[in-house]
Amino acid sequence: MTPNAWKVGENPFPDTCDLLPDPGGHIEWLMQRRDGIGSSDCAAALSMSRWSDATPWHLFMDKTGQLPLESADTEAAEWGRRLEPAIRQAAADRLGMQVQTVGGLANRERPWMRASLDGVLIDNGEPVILEAKNTSIYLAEEWDDQIPDAAELQVLHSMAVTGASHAYVAGLVGGNRLVVRKVERDQELIDHIISIESELWGRVCDYYAARRQFDEGVLDLDEFERIARALEPALSARDTVDSIVGASPRRDTDTIVVDADTAGQAREWMRQ
Repeated sequence: MTPNAWKVGENPFPDTCDLLPDPGGHIEWLMQRRDGIGSSDCAAALSMSRWSDATPWHLFMDKTGQLPLESADTEAAEWGRRLEPAIRQAAADRLGMQVQTVGGLANRERPWMRASLDGVLIDNGEPVILEAKNTSIYLAEEWDDQIPDAAELQVLHSMAVTGASHAYVAGLVGGNRLVVRKVERDQELIDHIISIESELWGRVCDYYAARRQFDEGVLDLDEFERIARALEPALSARDTVDSIVGASPRRDTDTIVVDADTAGQAREWMRQ
């Protein structure tokens, strides 16, 4: 593909994936995320995330709608979004490449496997992935001659979705140092990612199949509950009490949306 062969709004990877429709709003975007496993879910799916609630259990419970949609935003996430365009352009300038943005992508062979790219670079006429990160100075050592594991897994997942041969990860460290690293395609690790995520997504599909049988009266509530519990991945030390208690006790609830104030009131009520 030549630089002029791809225009803004078009699919830069037409042979391997499809563009997802524009969700239109934040809640709709959160709902769309539940229709598959995205690149930012990869570390959690592989039990390799450092963060609380970034686990296979939490991912399964979210994808099956048994946790509230997290509509609240953090200040760190807000600044990450605000700085993303600057990081993206600075990385492209440093690499001497063109960069464009693209909507969500779904792999054609595995439609549940999704990627939302921060940017697409044109590297010698080939579209490749750019991931932009804004990170604290306290995590600077993770960017010394390397990139964080979660970021590497994220772009490898995106390579699995798009078929791209490589990716670049750009990290703005402490607000004043830009690190840009190239990540080559590692097919063995990509195959491992696909295998683990396929198993997890199979559990999600089996849950919804049982849910349909419950809705149609084929299964009673106890039978459905037994199947649903058996499908849950094992809990880990990083699954928080808030998430475990917050998992929906009602399997007939389609969508639960909890804002930050409501969630805080609920936690306060639970402490009484």
